[in-house]
Amino acid sequence: MKQSIGKSIPPLKEHVVIYFLQKGCSENLALDFFRHFDERKWRNLQGDSLSNWKVNAWDWILKQVILKRNIEP
Repeated sequence: MKQSIGKSIPPLKEHVVIYFLQKGCSENLALDFFRHFDERKWRNLQGDSLSNWKVNAWDWILKQVILKRNIEP
């Protein structure tokens, strides 16, 4: 396992939660992200191992922000 935070796969759940909280997101969103990728064995849609979970976490956050904006009246 790689040692640098952000690149260690799989990341510690606590590191994921801290990252999401630092970005102004909820712990629940962090746990949703963690469970999703943990179930996928930290692989992308093509089946390749993630090289940096923070890149995927940021995409996850952006998608949630866009989704929320589209739902709000």
